[in-house]
Amino acid sequence: MTIDELLSELAALPQVTPVIDATVADISGNTVIINKGSQDGFRTGMRLSIERVDREVTDPETGEVLRRVTTPIGQIELTEVDARSGVGRIISGTGFQVGDKARAVQ
Repeated sequence: MTIDELLSELAALPQVTPVIDATVADISGNTVIINKGSQDGFRTGMRLSIERVDREVTDPETGEVLRRVTTPIGQIELTEVDARSGVGRIISGTGFQVGDKARAVQ
């Protein structure tokens, strides 16, 4: 098998959606910057749900956060991604804040 054939097979594989959440680091106008990038699986064109953390459920024995209860407030589409951050444009919603969570939806 040639390198070109291997690359073609790799390109045909479905892209994996990151399971890690990012955090909104900055908002300016219609632009949102998140604190995760390509090294975490985020890529240009990906849509993210922006969610506000309502409360955190912690383990009473260890204090570890078990779950974050969130409310969706909108979506962004990533237009630029480097290794450690991503830049997206708002496609729905308003009132985004630094600290909101960003979860990949596609």
